[in-house]
Amino acid sequence: MRDSRNGDTPVSKGGRPPNADGEATRQRILREARACFAEFGYADANNRMIAERSGLTTAALYHHREGPNSFSLGATGAGGEAFEEVVTRTLFQVVREETALRLGLIKLDVEGCEELVLRGAISIIVRHHPTVLFEMNGTAAARLGLRPFGSWKLLESLGYGFFSLTERGELCELNQPPAGNDAINVVAIHRMERT
Repeated sequence: MRDSRNGDTPVSKGGRPPNADGEATRQRILREARACFAEFGYADANNRMIAERSGLTTAALYHHREGPNSFSLGATGAGGEAFEEVVTRTLFQVVREETALRLGLIKLDVEGCEELVLRGAISIIVRHHPTVLFEMNGTAAARLGLRPFGSWKLLESLGYGFFSLTERGELCELNQPPAGNDAINVVAIHRMERT
């Protein structure tokens, strides 16, 4: 099989050149991502730019055969089923494009990456003090090398209090992160928004 971008480069069924070094590919992606961020800024750089500069498809950025998310975008099974490419935008981009005057709610369920998403949206959180409904999944966060309660600690440092919903739909204040390995939804409300 030959690469459609370059008829002289043989590729495997999975699209990788034979004997390709995964670490070298990873380093190339990181190098090109840094270059995109430097040239376009974090808010305007996107995965399509990074993939093109790295010589990969956008979907290839989402897939690593041995990673915990090997089922994610870009994974092809034995049957070679197709995948759907998803365009992503940062929260900053959405607020700017929609010319939103106020952001009242952020809902997150990103399988343990909540702290990273919140860190990326910190300027918006500080400015708007939205209520944040997020899933705490310490096991998933730890599997990704993140702090199990990182999202809680970040929001707490920004003046947020935490609540869970009772079966009757009432807020019940939480004084500490939930114990255990179960994923749980938490409502974070900024102290200035509580009445």
